[in-house]
Amino acid sequence: LKTQNPLQRAPGFSIGLETLDRELFDLQAVLPALKILPVKKARIQSGWFRCEPVADTYHFAWLDDCVNKLLALGIEPWISVGYGNKAYMPDVDVYGAVGWVPYYSGTAMKAWLKYVAKLAARYQGKVTYFEIWNEPWEKGMWVNDTPNPYDYAAFAIPTMKAMRAANPGTKFVTGFVTLSATALNF
Repeated sequence: LKTQNPLQRAPGFSIGLETLDRELFDLQAVLPALKILPVKKARIQSGWFRCEPVADTYHFAWLDDCVNKLLALGIEPWISVGYGNKAYMPDVDVYGAVGWVPYYSGTAMKAWLKYVAKLAARYQGKVTYFEIWNEPWEKGMWVNDTPNPYDYAAFAIPTMKAMRAANPGTKFVTGFVTLSATALNF
């Protein structure tokens, strides 16, 4: 068995660095492992609530640090844009607004589109791929209504348009949502 050179990144491998947006682990603690793993990409969550803790006040330093450290290691970051924001969604009852979709509030959706456009513009030349929402088929990731493909599309399409307007090179990863036979009245 040939030993892989740890500095040779394998294009098909990605690692999930989720929960940094909720401060559930310290990136600095995993950097030594990331230096030797053969991963080429890393998925991180943007954490709207962490990037904009107060309406119209943005704090991207933590995400900048993560993106820059990954790039310095030769790892391409891709960002999952997601989760709500208590600043615009007062009913949010969990830290990080996990699963709270801004689509159901005009005010929140307007702020969301502004946020994702800022995110896409900020990381132009550093991040190419953005995932539109985390696991949109899971009820726990779509808590303020029942997940369905119509609402996901109505949410994802304007999100992608706002991001692409701010950064024409942006590419997207999307989830899927299916309808049950019951939902289709079969």
